[in-house]
Amino acid sequence: MKRLFAGCMTVLLLVLITVVIALIQESDAKEVKEKVKTTLTLPEDVLAESSLPIVVIDTKGQEVIYRKKGESSGESVQGRLSLYVPEDFQAGNLAAQLEMNIDIGVRGNTSRLLPKKQYTLTLLNKEGQEQAKSLLGMPKSEKWILNASFEDQSLLRNKLAYDISREIMEYAPRSEFCEVYLIDDEQPLTTAHYMGIYLLVEKIGRDESRVDISQTMNHLAETSFIVSRNRIKPSDNLLKNYGSQIYLYDYNMIVEYPKSELTDEKQIYINQTISEFERVLYSDRFDDPIEGYVAHIDVDSFIDYFIINEFFKNTDAGIFSTYLYKDYESKIKAGPVWDFDSAMGNSTHLFPYYDETGFYMPRTAWFEQLLKDRKFVKQMINRYHLLRRTYLSEEYLFTQIDNYVEELGKAIQRNFEKWPVELCNQSEMLKKYYQVIKPYERDVHALMTFLEENPQYTVDTQNRAQSYDSEIDKLKKFISERGTWIDDHIDSLLKWAE
Repeated sequence: MKRLFAGCMTVLLLVLITVVIALIQESDAKEVKEKVKTTLTLPEDVLAESSLPIVVIDTKGQEVIYRKKGESSGESVQGRLSLYVPEDFQAGNLAAQLEMNIDIGVRGNTSRLLPKKQYTLTLLNKEGQEQAKSLLGMPKSEKWILNASFEDQSLLRNKLAYDISREIMEYAPRSEFCEVYLIDDEQPLTTAHYMGIYLLVEKIGRDESRVDISQTMNHLAETSFIVSRNRIKPSDNLLKNYGSQIYLYDYNMIVEYPKSELTDEKQIYINQTISEFERVLYSDRFDDPIEGYVAHIDVDSFIDYFIINEFFKNTDAGIFSTYLYKDYESKIKAGPVWDFDSAMGNSTHLFPYYDETGFYMPRTAWFEQLLKDRKFVKQMINRYHLLRRTYLSEEYLFTQIDNYVEELGKAIQRNFEKWPVELCNQSEMLKKYYQVIKPYERDVHALMTFLEENPQYTVDTQNRAQSYDSEIDKLKKFISERGTWIDDHIDSLLKWAE
């Protein structure tokens, strides 16, 4: 009987092994078929000079155009993304490292009005469903941003701020430089499809490798969450928290996570959690060591958020692109940081270009009140001095900048041949007179000619850098002088606590 049983088991095992082998072979055949990649058809001299990854986006003749923010139709189109890395194409391997179906749309609030568009990418599988993939060594995700850096002639302000912030804070977006080609005319790929240098950036979201908070639990009203303060779209889930009701800020807070799982009960919980913090912060007992704001927020994260945005003089922080997040049984944390195109002297908002003086964050919601607590200010000053000896030291920052410039290499010249410096210097006017300039935005030569013939649509830019090298010099000069200015004035923040 035992021999019969053993024999049956042997036969069964052989059958199972045969089935498994067949399935593996079928899977391998399917995988091989899927790995047949599109080849890169750019001229050899272009590839020889390319040190950055190349992203080719083919929308099959569909134009990815600017539309009013929040329009229900036409916000995005579907296409195909092919990713090539220099290690391959410089060695003669012109096959794509990765190919994916994508959904692509123009993004940005005012940057939508500029000729070099920024894009949101959603990776899709063959069935059109979202599929997470790793891009350029960054952790898997379905959502990605192609940041254009049209207004930032250095091309690296966001990269610098994100990399430094990731050393200091719990999380900041990862990013990698790349060159982008956009095919929307159903023609074979040529250099005419070149769109310039972009920064491929992680989109802020909940994930173990991004904002590492627990997934929301459907059976509970309590939830982990990410919220932002930004310009509002019709589709946004808005909070009616205490701060918005007493006009601490101009724009309501938006629930970024959870979204599809967001119930009325969860939204009420998020609303109450933010409101409790704000009511206490703006009360007479705000600095109580037990029942004050310290009971509601992770103080260290707010201090780091303040220092990073203040040091880089990010005039959007605290108004737009401002995030908070919270996990179950945790306090509210500030961040992640976001959007530094207009930072580091690259903004006329309240200040002249490259002006290194003045504190900005003390005039923003929450921080205006936190600075009234002497303990908070002293802790922030001590933290600042520590960071100035490490990640915010001039030596460390200049080394980072030099490394980025070296990494960009000859792509810098290609980018500014496509988008001349003198055109980038007119960013504010291009946005202001978008409806006038719109007919020319897809033809840079025609746009430049139009502006030369119609100087009323331009502004004097003698105070701006006139070349890439000059912009890097001005950026370094700003960082050096900004650090020195804060070093000399950081103790003056104690006056807020008097």
